[in-house]
Amino acid sequence: MRCDDARAAISLRLDGELPDGADVRAAEEHADACAECSRFARHADRVRAALRFEAVGAVPDLAPAVLADLEPRQGPGRRVGVGDVGHPRSTRPRRPVVVAAGLAAIAGLAAGVAFVGLGPEPRSPAAADLPDRVLAAQAGIESLDARFQLVERDVTGDQWDGRLEGRLVYEAPESLALTLSDRRSTEADQRLVVNGERWWQSTVRACSPRPDWTGCTDATRRWVRSVRGREPFSESSPVPLELINPVDGFTPAASTLAGLGTRTIAGRRAVGVAVTAAQMGPFLDGLSAGAHLRAVHPGDPVALWLDDEHLVPLEVTVRAASDPGRGRWASGRGATDRAGDTVLRFTVTSVTINGPIADDAFATPARMVPDEALDAGFRQGDGPAGPVPSELPGGFRPYRSGTISGTGGPTIAVDSWTDGRAWLAVRSTREWPGGRLFGGLRTSVRTVDLGDAGVAYVSDDGRKVALHSDGLDVVVSGSVAPDELRAAAASVGVTGLRVPGSWDESATATLAEAAGVVPGLLVAPELDGFGPPAVRLADGLVIQDYAGAGDRGFTLVMSRMSALTPPANGDVVGIEIRGTAGRYSAERGQLEWVEDGTTHGLSSHTLTLAELLVLAQSLEPA
Repeated sequence: MRCDDARAAISLRLDGELPDGADVRAAEEHADACAECSRFARHADRVRAALRFEAVGAVPDLAPAVLADLEPRQGPGRRVGVGDVGHPRSTRPRRPVVVAAGLAAIAGLAAGVAFVGLGPEPRSPAAADLPDRVLAAQAGIESLDARFQLVERDVTGDQWDGRLEGRLVYEAPESLALTLSDRRSTEADQRLVVNGERWWQSTVRACSPRPDWTGCTDATRRWVRSVRGREPFSESSPVPLELINPVDGFTPAASTLAGLGTRTIAGRRAVGVAVTAAQMGPFLDGLSAGAHLRAVHPGDPVALWLDDEHLVPLEVTVRAASDPGRGRWASGRGATDRAGDTVLRFTVTSVTINGPIADDAFATPARMVPDEALDAGFRQGDGPAGPVPSELPGGFRPYRSGTISGTGGPTIAVDSWTDGRAWLAVRSTREWPGGRLFGGLRTSVRTVDLGDAGVAYVSDDGRKVALHSDGLDVVVSGSVAPDELRAAAASVGVTGLRVPGSWDESATATLAEAAGVVPGLLVAPELDGFGPPAVRLADGLVIQDYAGAGDRGFTLVMSRMSALTPPANGDVVGIEIRGTAGRYSAERGQLEWVEDGTTHGLSSHTLTLAELLVLAQSLEPA
């Protein structure tokens, strides 16, 4: 067979148009023996996968059915909250993924699967004020000494793979010692110690290369990292304060919570709520600072139990979700979890809150020579190093102040204030080179009017407020409520200006401005657990970023293009969205469709397909 004939046969086979009686085997045997035709076949397969778009056919629009299913149980004026946790077993799907997803969504709601909140009314009176209580409880936590167990399931089987004994010691505002011990081997012990300007970590690594090595050893070995000159509440060498009180898991907006009742844990009265692994992302990251935990899916339901007085986490149980997207996620990691399986559990066995802490609680072993020693450049001074806010939350007192220099960047003044576990910091510099906002707010920001203090830029999650002025750039951050952050920023004595047109954040817009770019602009309704969107205009696109509690969030992109571009991923499947043909990519976590001559993209790596379907259906004109 000639190359031309073989390539024609390969193309026809991929298109499903090979005539009856054609010699398929001859074409394949030719491709196996011919390097050029073999390369052509592989390329054609990749192109076919990239352009695959399945016809919608008779696939129903599932979101209305999901919403209709909610109404009888919600009652008049009530809407679904951030999440209930249930543990239904999944069966192997025998329909296209979109049909399975929709059926799972409806069945999951009946069983109590986590869903985005579409209304302000809480579903559980007992849990209604919990987000505000978590925020307020920070000031009442001066110290903590807890012992706990941490167990996780092996990703490839039903047996429990890891069983660690842990101890967490804390003294406000940022001294902490986290120790995790493996009963099977003391060599596996791992420890994190933070004490003021010093940060120290000892972990076990399977492969720990050093500059003087030519490669990695096969054996595991201990790796010790030491940081000095650490600024207050550093992002690069953080204190896992979410283990003390999970503030980030309940901000930037109070969410609708499903209560799990009360019980006794470690001798203390605990209140339980249903959340998701994405909402508990900062807490799980905090545990990972002491141990390398197995991955959990962002949509996995979590039963969270908090001390009813101080809102300290007492138990966190993560179970495998039933969402079809999790199956694809799990297969890529070799995991065999079934829906409802417990994959990770953190349980406090004893705890003392606001008791005395031993003098040597935050000492580091002198015998362990660091493999990596860093100087972060902070040097403490005797008084304020930069602008000081006149409006501080009640009870806050000065903490550490000083400057950061010698790191290759601008000299930065840092001042901080605390009250118990709660904190607020002001960073400022007169040497900012520009191009983007100072303070690491990322590109998605909102502008806010601070009155006489001018204009400020707020990060999409509401946890940072930045001010740009002539010769001085300032960012205010902290664990306090968003209105307290804004009040502090407005009182630092700086009049904020809009950033220059060449800066990244100059694309920031209001919804009204965005509606002028894309007629018929759609927005998400007021959502429990999510703040208002950060809106950007870029090359005819309107990009809305919605940040939620913990790591939850989603992005809505609209453009004046009247047709979707070819899909970039080979996993795209057809789906009906808002009564029109669309598509879904599990790899990108993205729904795409065309409506009224405008293309729409709704994406998230922390919300499930079922949640995205409900969100898409809920969109309304700006």
